[in-house]
Amino acid sequence: MHKKRKNMRTFVILLLIISIKSFGQSPINFVDSNATWNVAETFPNGNIQNPNFVATVTKVYGLQGDTLVGSVLWTKIFSTSDSIFFSNLTFSGKLREENNVVFFMDTTNIIDTLYNFNLQIGDSFAYNFGFGNNYLFVTNIDSFIISGNYHKRFYFSEPTGMTAFTILQEIWLEGIGSIHGPLFPAKPTVFSTEIPDSLFLTCYKINDSTIWNNPNYNDCYINIVLSSTDFQEKNGNIFTFPNPVTNKLIIELPLDFKESFVISVFNIEGKLIKKQICNNGGQFIMDTKSLNKNIYILQVENGGIAYRTKFTKQ
Repeated sequence: MHKKRKNMRTFVILLLIISIKSFGQSPINFVDSNATWNVAETFPNGNIQNPNFVATVTKVYGLQGDTLVGSVLWTKIFSTSDSIFFSNLTFSGKLREENNVVFFMDTTNIIDTLYNFNLQIGDSFAYNFGFGNNYLFVTNIDSFIISGNYHKRFYFSEPTGMTAFTILQEIWLEGIGSIHGPLFPAKPTVFSTEIPDSLFLTCYKINDSTIWNNPNYNDCYINIVLSSTDFQEKNGNIFTFPNPVTNKLIIELPLDFKESFVISVFNIEGKLIKKQICNNGGQFIMDTKSLNKNIYILQVENGGIAYRTKFTKQ
């Protein structure tokens, strides 16, 4: 009987140790080459015809390529307005992660701590708002679940010296970053409470699969502007299956395509892999046997519009 109690007590202690070690440990690493962050900025952007118009544009951040600085390996981070993080990439700096601390090297090679996911309640973190460092304090830490794993969520105090018409409301998500965007702590700003003015992370994705989404947004990518360009980019008008694909990719195209159209396949680095001119809309079957296992961008051009989507060859 005593032996059973002792074994049970040992089991409970081991279970508690495992639970304590598991809590807060994140399977998500901030510096993940497969990760992308969608960040929506909302701001007044009226004109004479629409003086009260409010615009929303989305910027996508992602990691691509490593580089050695001295003997230390850094990963490059880029941003773009392209919804699938493919074209017009702008270099934003370099990242390195060590023991749950993320370091950022900006485009002028200045290094600073971007995140410290080891902070406790009462600890502070320096934010530079352009008028000297302002230390924000961790006021609360709770948790949220992604794929059955607990992640810490850090709530911060408001900056000092703000007016009654400004607000920050900074929150960090462990392994994901600020709710205002992955690089927000490096170049923070406060927001107005009087006019439409916000910057929020809408979605965090890994391998193009949404891992976390902001409940206040219906879509990951939002682009509401008055101006338009001659060349549009869309990804909601073509459908591909199966995805992942092995030998044949079926592409469903709008039936109203004008005359011929061009189908192109690019690898994730932007190199053209194959290209062909086709006629008529409807269903098109592409032979994918020769493609290596990887993620690809499918582009269909027709009538001044480029439709883009991703597919995976397995």
